[in-house]
Amino acid sequence: MIDHGMSLINDTLHVNIPDDPKVNKIIYNGVEFVPGQQWIPCSERLPETQDDVLLTEEIRMADKSKYMNVVYAYYNKRNKEWLTDIGDWAETVLYPVAWMPLPNPWKEDKDERR
Repeated sequence: MIDHGMSLINDTLHVNIPDDPKVNKIIYNGVEFVPGQQWIPCSERLPETQDDVLLTEEIRMADKSKYMNVVYAYYNKRNKEWLTDIGDWAETVLYPVAWMPLPNPWKEDKDERR
């Protein structure tokens, strides 16, 4: 199920989502994307609250190559920085690109159970 969920999200968002336990939890529990929901460039708008979101970050390698990565993160308004939890600590996201609210959790359709 997780492999199918990762494939669906990767195809839908056109990104490669890493093996992140929090993202896996979202996928495992099932997600429903909000119709019309799109990535919001960080240069245009930041989240109103400190809630967790999906964040696309640019990774810059020592050899000058770059790639995009999707992480589970939140924006800290007071410090004006993006943070992602890594185990027991938070890590600053250096090059945020765009963010998207988390999808709605899956809900069982009671009519389908019959």
